[in-house]
Amino acid sequence: MQILALHMRCGKNIMIEEPTVREYFQIFRPADLGEQVTGLTDLVARSAGEPAKVALEQQDIVRLAEKLGAWARKKRKEPYYKPPAIKHEKAEAYYIADTQELKIVADYTNSSFGDLESLGILRFWHLYRDAVIWNCSGSEAGREKLKEAWLSVQTKPDRAAINELIKECEENG
Repeated sequence: MQILALHMRCGKNIMIEEPTVREYFQIFRPADLGEQVTGLTDLVARSAGEPAKVALEQQDIVRLAEKLGAWARKKRKEPYYKPPAIKHEKAEAYYIADTQELKIVADYTNSSFGDLESLGILRFWHLYRDAVIWNCSGSEAGREKLKEAWLSVQTKPDRAAINELIKECEENG
């Protein structure tokens, strides 16, 4: 799926496709700058061909990273791709697992990391959202956390609960 257009400095316009999970992680969670550049140039090569990759200039790479970042932030906010905001107890962490999302989805789908890395990032985000919901729904504590997460994003007042509180206040004086 093509997600954005990039006007290159050489005057060429190219269409960029949705990044795979592997490309996304290279671009937005790189070990170093070289890995990020590799992810961006690989995405261009897959989307528009090797000649477009060769024609890339530094300004094109920077502009692509900015546009892709804006696209990803916007898409990740959509309910279809956004996992519930589950609050966890604060625990002192000495290490952070970079592949935690992959592990959660791998367990949920019974897939390998390699299989997941070749998925489009939008499909992966949807599977991650479903995996979080599924994992939490397996216990009473998890269901309570899901309820809290759901309540935290509600914007309409719960009129029945408000009326019940008013009624209780009136009865108790």
